[in-house]
Amino acid sequence: VAATVDISAKDRELMIQSEMSQLRCYLQKATAFFTEADIDGSGTLSLDEFKQHLRDQHVSAYFQALGLDVSQAELLFRLLDKDNS
Repeated sequence: VAATVDISAKDRELMIQSEMSQLRCYLQKATAFFTEADIDGSGTLSLDEFKQHLRDQHVSAYFQALGLDVSQAELLFRLLDKDNS
């Protein structure tokens, strides 16, 4: 019984580590997306910059791979823009 509990705990820890790794990877990609989209280098992202960046076929394909509908870009931008800047 103790061995089963140990195995279960190790499996759970591996699952957690895997999920954390995937989250870090996703965050790195999201950060890269927003950095690349900031065309004027201002440190902020306008809706126009956001839309222009989504016109890139690679970016559009990446969003589709994430299950995000590029045609809803403005809605997505508004959801992410917490301070309406």
